[in-house]
Amino acid sequence: MGNAQSAANTPQYVASVVFDNVKFQLDYEHIDSGEGLLLKIRQKIDVGNEVDLLVECSFAGTSLPTRITNKDSKKELWNLFNNSDWKREFLVKRKNIAQPTTVVETKPLVPMASTSTTLPPALTGDNSFDVMISYQWDHQKIVKCIHESLKQEFTVWIDLEQMHGHIVQRMYEAVSRSSVVIACYSSKYKVSYNCTKEISLADFLRKPIAPVHMDKGPFDWLEAIAPGVIYVDLAGIDHAHREWKSKMNTLANEIRKKLKSTTMQPSDTLLDPLAKWLKPVNFAQDVAAYQKAYVEGTRTWLIQKAHQEFLSSRVIWLNGGAGVGKSVMTWLLSQNLPSGFVLGSRFFCRHNDTLKNNTKSVILTTAYQLSMVTALREFKSHLIELMKFYETEVANNRKGLSDLSAADIFTKLIVAGLNKVTSMCEKVVILIDALDECGAQGTPERSDLLNIIQTESSQLPEFVCLFVSGRPEADIYTSLSNLGALELSPSQEENLQDLRLYVKYRLGGLWQRNQSSAEKLSEAGVLLSNKAAGVFIWAKLACDCIDNLPISATEEDILKMIHEFESGLDGMLTNVLRDSYPIDSSTEDYHAVVGAVCVLQQPLSVESLAKLLSIPVSRVNVAVLRNRYILTINSMLLVVVVHKSIPDFLTNPTRCKDRFYIDKEIGNLRLARNCFSTLNSELKFNILNVEEKFFYTPHADIPNFEGLVLSIPDHVHYAGLYATSHLLLVKETRKGILETIDEIVSTKLLYWMELLSVMSRFSDFVGVSAALLAWCSWNNGSSKTLTLRLLSDAKRVCAQFGVPISVCALQVYWSALPFSPVNSTFHQTFASAKWRPKGKYPALLQTQGIATQWSPCLCTCEGHTAFVYAVVISNDSDRIVSGSGDNTVKIWNANTGKEIRTLTGHTGSVYAVAISNDGDRIVSGSLDNTVKIWNANTGKEVLTLAGHTGSVTAVAISNDGDQIVSGSYDNTVKIWTANTGKEIRTLTGHTREVNAVAISNDGDRIVSGSEDSTVKIWDANTGKEIRTLTGHTREVNAVAISNDGDQIVSGSWDNTVKIWNANTGKEIRTLTGHSGEVTSVAIINDGHYILSKSPRESFVWSMETGEQRNAMIFIGSSSKESSCFTIDSGWVKENEELRFWIPFELRGITVISDTRIVSFPPPVDGYVTAAFIDVSFG
Repeated sequence: MGNAQSAANTPQYVASVVFDNVKFQLDYEHIDSGEGLLLKIRQKIDVGNEVDLLVECSFAGTSLPTRITNKDSKKELWNLFNNSDWKREFLVKRKNIAQPTTVVETKPLVPMASTSTTLPPALTGDNSFDVMISYQWDHQKIVKCIHESLKQEFTVWIDLEQMHGHIVQRMYEAVSRSSVVIACYSSKYKVSYNCTKEISLADFLRKPIAPVHMDKGPFDWLEAIAPGVIYVDLAGIDHAHREWKSKMNTLANEIRKKLKSTTMQPSDTLLDPLAKWLKPVNFAQDVAAYQKAYVEGTRTWLIQKAHQEFLSSRVIWLNGGAGVGKSVMTWLLSQNLPSGFVLGSRFFCRHNDTLKNNTKSVILTTAYQLSMVTALREFKSHLIELMKFYETEVANNRKGLSDLSAADIFTKLIVAGLNKVTSMCEKVVILIDALDECGAQGTPERSDLLNIIQTESSQLPEFVCLFVSGRPEADIYTSLSNLGALELSPSQEENLQDLRLYVKYRLGGLWQRNQSSAEKLSEAGVLLSNKAAGVFIWAKLACDCIDNLPISATEEDILKMIHEFESGLDGMLTNVLRDSYPIDSSTEDYHAVVGAVCVLQQPLSVESLAKLLSIPVSRVNVAVLRNRYILTINSMLLVVVVHKSIPDFLTNPTRCKDRFYIDKEIGNLRLARNCFSTLNSELKFNILNVEEKFFYTPHADIPNFEGLVLSIPDHVHYAGLYATSHLLLVKETRKGILETIDEIVSTKLLYWMELLSVMSRFSDFVGVSAALLAWCSWNNGSSKTLTLRLLSDAKRVCAQFGVPISVCALQVYWSALPFSPVNSTFHQTFASAKWRPKGKYPALLQTQGIATQWSPCLCTCEGHTAFVYAVVISNDSDRIVSGSGDNTVKIWNANTGKEIRTLTGHTGSVYAVAISNDGDRIVSGSLDNTVKIWNANTGKEVLTLAGHTGSVTAVAISNDGDQIVSGSYDNTVKIWTANTGKEIRTLTGHTREVNAVAISNDGDRIVSGSEDSTVKIWDANTGKEIRTLTGHTREVNAVAISNDGDQIVSGSWDNTVKIWNANTGKEIRTLTGHSGEVTSVAIINDGHYILSKSPRESFVWSMETGEQRNAMIFIGSSSKESSCFTIDSGWVKENEELRFWIPFELRGITVISDTRIVSFPPPVDGYVTAAFIDVSFG
């Protein structure tokens, strides 16, 4: 493209302006985003034979310069660059005025006619090219020869004439749609405005650059764009030269290499079995980016301080606010560790990439990188042993590595593995950058990572050191302070010195190019550094703006711009956005593209983003370029924000008060709608298009399976994983989305399962479908009943057929569909002749004797090796906690039935468990006479409460989590402080063992039930007995208190349930009907009903009347009405219609939550299992 406009014999863009019946024709060279250049004569001034035209130039839509030149003399008449109001008045001087004409209107800007029939390839649709040639117009002749040599093998974009339409858009599209850019460097190329913008665009878009030297240069800054790249020297050579063919072969080889590097291939690391198992994140491109961003000589203080601190501390925290350059510093330290230290691993967390803000990814990547350290051979052997063990476990339908909690993975892989290293002379450093970007404060991801760092690092061997960086946010500060981490941060003087070096480096090239004085350079550097106030991102944005000034900008222009910069990141961001979007320009694409980038769950390429947003690639291209101060295309060709502080600003209405505020809900709404539309249009049977002979073949055995998965477009991958995530962030019901969801679920649900399976993410479908079900239900029945029933069935399919579907995606059709209950909505919908996938689809396996309804058992929880004595459900119904005769407490995933973790420490059977309201603490009571408090997120023991002299058979936690109450076989009740474990007081009065305890909602009263047949009410504040409730004739096994504290319910071995007035101690009524001892009681449905359980039946009673409600169980929910269930001889009915049957062996200990019955049976055939029964599915 180059300086085409400077050649007099080539077509020119012209503007015809008329004043006083005199027509003036000006040619110009401009870059335009689509809104055009307007020339309007304001005033004519005659000075001798010269005519000065005072012209108003209004140029909206870009901050790039416009240059107007005299057509005849080729002299530049004016150079227009961005300013605040986007209007300039300037003089156009012309001698030899054109002849008068009668034309009186101003003609629009149009390209002059071309006499040539050769045009560059059309940049329409999705055209793409192997190569684009960027050159300066004077070298057109030899460039045509290069084109002739290459076009036999490659598709080549070349501007043989000039670009048509809007130059910036065509330039951007030409570069962005080409895989490789050939840059024909020359002395004239270096000073050509269009050429320098072209090569800068290629660098911005991370395009591989193949340099060709057209003359001897010098090329200065051009060489820095593609350092270390082999170039082809054509200086003094033409197509007739004897070396021409050799030179073209060299160039073609370079192009082939670069094309190969841009083609997506399965990662080489996945050839390593450990890498295939652990799936580590590859940070090679991130490291290359930090290396490129680093300015030599800066941050030397960090290396010196870190070397000193590592000698005295095993944990160092690099602390700093937003934009101070912590990530580059972390990279720098990894390259400059002190003598005697070796880099074990480094992980760079990123807020907008789920692979880089995931605690398990941090652990698995760290484990893999540690295995690559030569001196850690025992550690690598340990990982290989674990890999073989878990491969066997998965093959036998038991839990694999992915089923473990993050804390357990860390313990089993890293802690256990490193402790097997017998001899290590050097210290091993583990680096984790940007802790604040691993989830928001308070989220499970962030809490898990901080808990692991705080609690597990003490178990690592002495030769391991930890270096972390992150903003000083409350949870990070607390965790690292508790760990005793040494805090590292630059002094004000150190930071200022680094900023000055950085600014000097950034401005140096521009200053040298403009031949400005060193004194002015120093003045500009000091001014910029002081205004940056220690924030490198501010300095970067300022330097980016200065870099964008035209070549002709003077040092006065630069200093003026620096003086006009506002201090503070908010002001700087507002200014650059206003410059990019003048007051009269549209921000539609800004809100679409930038808004999406701010809320994406993981980054996407320009092309994928365009498809997901349903807007042309060209518009996304222009939007990315226009917002180049805040967006960038990273080394993986993904569009990302330059820094996390930018979305923090843009999405905060109190900081970003301009029209540039990004409403997250609107962004999530758009992405949710388009994700579901993408799924609706792209999901299909056999999405990988595997040959029919591989229909039943496991993924691992399908040839080129990873390549087939990569062939699925990225926006389809994204939609499959994150459509529901975006939907959950949309508060208001949107009818259009509901209709699309209904269509997908009723026609393409199996295809969605297949998609996630081939992506090795089928385990995520449990959460995806559950969240979608919750959202659709929350919309007050706006979704069709069929949708709700199918999504509910999807949970059962995942639980029952997860193993075969994970191994082979098409097993969703071969196994799940034919073997699902014949009367289930899932089977009825997709096994019918009406529904058949398009394409080759064998007939379904014909089955007989299959159950008509889903089994009442959602999942079987295997793991305990002795009787299960106690079970409790978390408030959110996501976790189940059990206590067993095997001395352990186990936490289970209530959606899948898989064990999350095992809590070990008791030396006797665990008889009682409780979980706090927030789900963070678990309390257990044991035959070993102790009460233990556990961290539910890490499984670590927090405190042991010792004081009872008999087995602890009952525990409870107050609503605020501050107090714990325990009942024991020593006939006492004890109250403990949950934070310290100190005993507050002992309540004495029972004459036999205490079997049950409960605490009122306000924490003022405690109720206990004992084998002395009594119920006692105690004052929790004084420990004094308030009254004793007598009436039962045998042991009291269970007690409960109503929400308002006015009523107490008790269950006894005398087969009765009693309701008591808590204020008077009077018995209100006795409920009879059980045929055996009452083992548990609960007050449900906001205190209106009582549920009681004995070995053979469950009853529901009216609290008000004591009437048995036909043994109906009312399960409370967030909807306006409750579902009504009855239990009759094991059958559970919904509104008198059969739903499922509970086998006798599952009628053991039962606890009711809002949506589930949880039942732990006695051991059968040597196995102890736990089952939880979903009572809300349709």
